[in-house]
Amino acid sequence: MAAFFKKMLHSIKFYDALTFLVVVLLLPYWADKRDWSDFTSVFWVFLVINGLYALYLGYAVRRHGWWRLTIFVQFVVFYWITTDHLDLVPDDYGHYFAFLYFILALFTYWSTRPVLNEKTKTNH
Repeated sequence: MAAFFKKMLHSIKFYDALTFLVVVLLLPYWADKRDWSDFTSVFWVFLVINGLYALYLGYAVRRHGWWRLTIFVQFVVFYWITTDHLDLVPDDYGHYFAFLYFILALFTYWSTRPVLNEKTKTNH
């Protein structure tokens, strides 16, 4: 069991999943409970931080050769869980931001070149 946790702590997927949970679930929760103004929560948490994470997610999926449907994960979690079920994000703009994250992730996925292994000339 200790070997599993040690292996997990050295995995990029573990840290990406942890970052995902913080950015998509904990930051909207924190913004909701801190009672920030709409401008602060919308601009900094939903547009800047989640938008940058969506860009990174598209890059990481292509760069590391992850399952392509991983791009949908941020969209689905933010749309269904954070906006619809938990009501952490108002419906007025939560759906639009979820769609924006999906478009940003697709944009960076398509604009990033896959890593080629020099010896075999195949994708990483």
